[in-house]
Amino acid sequence: TVFGNVFVFSLRNVSYFLFLFVSMPSLFYISFYFKNKIIFLELTRISYKKIKKKLFINAYISTLILTIFTIFGIIVCFLYTKTFDPSFAIYNSTSLWTINSMNNPILFIILYVLNIFIHSILYVNICLAVVRKQHNYFISLGLSYIAFIAIESILEILFYGIIFTSLLKTDFGYIFNIMNLFRLNDYHNMIFPIIIPFILMIISCFIVNFMYNDKEKLIYDIERNE
Repeated sequence: TVFGNVFVFSLRNVSYFLFLFVSMPSLFYISFYFKNKIIFLELTRISYKKIKKKLFINAYISTLILTIFTIFGIIVCFLYTKTFDPSFAIYNSTSLWTINSMNNPILFIILYVLNIFIHSILYVNICLAVVRKQHNYFISLGLSYIAFIAIESILEILFYGIIFTSLLKTDFGYIFNIMNLFRLNDYHNMIFPIIIPFILMIISCFIVNFMYNDKEKLIYDIERNE
């Protein structure tokens, strides 16, 4: 109950901007690296494979921001309530989540934190795909946010609204969401809300890896963006 009030109700108005908490620090180093052509100096000393690894590490560090914030929130709520026993919330119907989820608090916490981490990786991948072509920090940040909103709109309108709600007449369309990550809607099962973000994360990882595989194309784009 405490955790739901803090993380869902209190933060529901900033769900549109959570993407920026991850994307802003993620883009800063790599856009600076490309914009200032640091890669040309480092290629004389280290391999492109090591350079790519360093760029990805610096970008993915920001996936820990919301993840650590969530873990910290869980710890604070635990210290406040001094228990993981959900019986009070279940008895008084004050929990945002189902009885089945609340009866498995440890599993719920693990999946909840994993859900935040998966979303964060997806957010960074969107940024990495954009900054690969656009090296200006503010432009790449704006384009990344637009891409994020576009993906969310497609999921909400096409899959949730049209395919699942209008055509299939089912409420399973709620899983097509990458924005409201703190909600973790477990109406059917705890794992369902994680499926779509996980699939998109895997796909985006392959896309990003493919986009950064060709060293010559990257160098060409850096020279072109002078």
